Amino acid sequence: MTDRPIVLTGASGFLARHVLIRLLSGGHHVRATLRSPDRADEVRAAVLPQLAADAAARLSFVALDLTADEGWDAAMAGAGALIHTASPFPIAQPRDAAELIRPAVDGTLRALRAAHRAG
Repeated sequence: MTDRPIVLTGASGFLARHVLIRLLSGGHHVRATLRSPDRADEVRAAVLPQLAADAAARLSFVALDLTADEGWDAAMAGAGALIHTASPFPIAQPRDAAELIRPAVDGTLRALRAAHRAG
Protein backbone atom coordinates (compact mmCIF):
# COMPACT_ATOMS: atom_id res chain seq x y z
CA MET A 1 0.00 0.00 0.00
CA THR A 2 1.23 3.47 -0.86
CA ASP A 3 -0.07 6.96 -0.34
CA ARG A 4 0.85 7.84 -3.94
CA PRO A 5 -2.35 7.55 -5.96
CA ILE A 6 -2.88 5.19 -8.83
CA VAL A 7 -4.49 6.94 -11.77
CA LEU A 8 -7.27 4.81 -13.25
CA THR A 9 -8.66 6.10 -16.53
CA GLY A 10 -12.21 5.47 -17.68
CA ALA A 11 -13.54 4.83 -14.17
CA SER A 12 -17.16 4.66 -15.31
CA GLY A 13 -16.45 1.64 -17.51
CA PHE A 14 -17.38 -1.93 -16.62
CA LEU A 15 -13.83 -3.25 -16.30
CA ALA A 16 -12.53 -0.11 -14.64
CA ARG A 17 -15.10 -0.42 -11.86
CA HIS A 18 -13.84 -3.91 -11.07
CA VAL A 19 -10.26 -2.65 -11.09
CA LEU A 20 -11.31 0.23 -8.85
CA ILE A 21 -12.85 -2.14 -6.31
CA ARG A 22 -9.66 -4.24 -6.24
CA LEU A 23 -7.42 -1.20 -5.81
CA LEU A 24 -9.48 0.31 -3.02
CA SER A 25 -9.82 -3.09 -1.34
CA GLY A 26 -6.04 -3.27 -1.37
CA GLY A 27 -5.76 0.04 0.47
CA HIS A 28 -4.60 2.11 -2.50
CA HIS A 29 -5.42 5.73 -3.13
CA VAL A 30 -7.08 6.07 -6.54
CA ARG A 31 -7.38 9.13 -8.74
CA ALA A 32 -10.11 8.02 -11.12
CA THR A 33 -10.66 9.79 -14.43
CA LEU A 34 -14.00 10.48 -16.04
CA ARG A 35 -14.87 12.31 -19.22
CA SER A 36 -17.81 13.87 -17.39
CA PRO A 37 -17.52 14.75 -13.67
CA ASP A 38 -21.29 14.24 -13.47
CA ARG A 39 -20.66 10.48 -13.42
CA ALA A 40 -18.63 10.51 -10.19
CA ASP A 41 -21.67 9.84 -8.00
CA GLU A 42 -22.66 6.94 -10.26
CA VAL A 43 -19.22 5.36 -9.87
CA ARG A 44 -19.22 5.91 -6.10
CA ALA A 45 -22.68 4.31 -5.83
CA ALA A 46 -21.50 1.29 -7.82
CA VAL A 47 -18.30 0.55 -5.92
CA LEU A 48 -18.36 1.98 -2.40
CA PRO A 49 -21.14 -0.25 -0.98
CA GLN A 50 -18.81 -3.22 -1.64
CA LEU A 51 -15.93 -1.70 0.31
CA ALA A 52 -14.91 -0.73 3.82
CA ALA A 53 -15.99 2.71 5.00
CA ASP A 54 -12.50 4.18 4.70
CA ALA A 55 -12.36 3.52 0.94
CA ALA A 56 -14.29 6.70 0.10
CA ALA A 57 -11.51 8.83 1.56
CA ARG A 58 -8.99 7.20 -0.80
CA LEU A 59 -11.00 7.86 -3.96
CA SER A 60 -10.86 11.09 -5.93
CA PHE A 61 -11.96 12.03 -9.42
CA VAL A 62 -10.57 14.18 -12.20
CA ALA A 63 -12.20 15.08 -15.51
CA LEU A 64 -10.13 14.15 -18.58
CA ASP A 65 -10.90 13.70 -22.24
CA LEU A 66 -9.04 11.24 -24.47
CA THR A 67 -9.21 13.75 -27.31
CA ALA A 68 -7.76 16.76 -25.43
CA ASP A 69 -4.33 17.47 -23.93
CA GLU A 70 -5.64 19.55 -21.03
CA GLY A 71 -5.37 18.11 -17.54
CA TRP A 72 -3.29 14.99 -18.19
CA ASP A 73 -0.10 16.28 -16.57
CA ALA A 74 -1.98 17.50 -13.51
CA ALA A 75 -3.80 14.17 -13.21
CA MET A 76 -0.53 12.24 -13.25
CA ALA A 77 1.36 14.59 -10.89
CA GLY A 78 2.51 12.65 -7.85
CA ALA A 79 0.97 9.39 -9.02
CA GLY A 80 2.68 6.08 -8.42
CA ALA A 81 1.13 4.22 -11.35
CA LEU A 82 -1.27 4.43 -14.27
CA ILE A 83 -3.92 1.88 -15.21
CA HIS A 84 -5.41 2.93 -18.53
CA THR A 85 -8.82 1.42 -19.28
CA ALA A 86 -10.51 4.40 -20.97
CA SER A 87 -11.59 3.96 -24.55
CA PRO A 88 -14.36 5.48 -26.62
CA PHE A 89 -17.53 3.41 -26.55
CA PRO A 90 -20.21 4.94 -28.78
CA ILE A 91 -23.83 3.85 -28.59
CA ALA A 92 -23.87 3.22 -32.34
CA GLN A 93 -21.03 1.80 -34.40
CA PRO A 94 -19.54 4.61 -36.52
CA ARG A 95 -19.43 4.16 -40.28
CA ASP A 96 -15.70 4.85 -40.30
CA ALA A 97 -13.68 2.70 -37.86
CA ALA A 98 -11.13 5.51 -37.57
CA GLU A 99 -13.73 7.52 -35.62
CA LEU A 100 -13.37 4.92 -32.89
CA ILE A 101 -9.76 3.84 -33.30
CA ARG A 102 -8.11 7.25 -33.59
CA PRO A 103 -9.43 8.63 -30.25
CA ALA A 104 -8.49 5.35 -28.54
CA VAL A 105 -4.93 5.46 -29.86
CA ASP A 106 -4.51 9.19 -29.25
CA GLY A 107 -5.94 8.89 -25.74
CA THR A 108 -3.61 6.02 -24.90
CA LEU A 109 -0.65 8.04 -26.13
CA ARG A 110 -1.77 11.06 -24.06
CA ALA A 111 -2.04 8.89 -20.94
CA LEU A 112 1.33 7.21 -21.46
CA ARG A 113 3.14 10.44 -22.29
CA ALA A 114 1.73 12.15 -19.20
CA ALA A 115 2.78 9.16 -17.07
CA HIS A 116 6.25 9.29 -18.58
CA ARG A 117 6.58 13.03 -17.92
CA ALA A 118 5.45 12.47 -14.32
CA GLY A 119 8.12 9.82 -13.87
